[in-house]
Amino acid sequence: MLQLTHLYFTQPFKNEAFFKSFQASQKAQLAMIMASPDIQFQLAISKLLTQGNPRGASIPTPEDIDGLSLDRMLEIYKERFADASDFHFTLVGNIDVEAIKPMLAQYLGSLPSSNNTETYKDLGMVPPSGNVEEVIRVGQDDKAMVVMLFSDEEEYSLESSEVISQMGEILTIKLIETLREEIGGVYGASAGGSSGKTPSERYQFVIQFPCAPENVEKLTEATWREIEKLKTEGPTVEDLAKVQETKKRQLSENKERNGYWLTNLSSYQSDGMDRAEILNTEARIESVTIEQIKAAAIKYLSKEQYIRVLKLPQE
Repeated sequence: MLQLTHLYFTQPFKNEAFFKSFQASQKAQLAMIMASPDIQFQLAISKLLTQGNPRGASIPTPEDIDGLSLDRMLEIYKERFADASDFHFTLVGNIDVEAIKPMLAQYLGSLPSSNNTETYKDLGMVPPSGNVEEVIRVGQDDKAMVVMLFSDEEEYSLESSEVISQMGEILTIKLIETLREEIGGVYGASAGGSSGKTPSERYQFVIQFPCAPENVEKLTEATWREIEKLKTEGPTVEDLAKVQETKKRQLSENKERNGYWLTNLSSYQSDGMDRAEILNTEARIESVTIEQIKAAAIKYLSKEQYIRVLKLPQE
């Protein structure tokens, strides 16, 4: 593993035959992907939420694939991997630390280094502010998708991030009860949110559900009723306990997986947070209260800072 890591930095090479094969397979996949109304809808949402920023998430065209230059790609690769001094390596697993130290020195310690440091650049890709309504017409099937998005600047903390996460789980429970079981208008509904530190401190919360086009407004109104109930009454004791028990069970299972530790150690390090806080995750789950969920719903789920995107069939 360490030998390969060293080679990735120091001896990249180009393979024309593989590159041509890659181009052909990518173009074939793109033709199939772009024919999907769901993909077209997701691309339109991405364009809206990044306000048309060319660095926003997008899918390349066949012309983009044809325009790739293997020489230029290799040039960029060598530029990015010419200096390992600002890289951070995280190893997780059944590792004998003393035994691996000489190999770390040999294969990582010998990587090229010029002691430079770099940081990310904020490209300003944020959703439009205020109240936004967008209708996207794709496909012929007589069905709709409703996406409700709330996003704004917010000082990041592990505690507020946990509150937002649990609010999403609780609202999902209530939307399934109301939209599916009581009204019978959807097969499923989901709500979820998160907050982040980079490239800027923001929160994002998304509610979405599929339905018949004629039920869009009725189900949107029902969703807002559940949001208002969460603001005034908060979650029930039973719902909050159910969410927290589920999250603690998932945490216990994740702790047995290397991927959990790798992801968290890496993200905490890159965000400049104390990695010891990973060990306090269960305590943060248990600390969330009904009053905190109510306050979060009031703070984050506002009609004044709200985007609704509708997917409807083409006329």
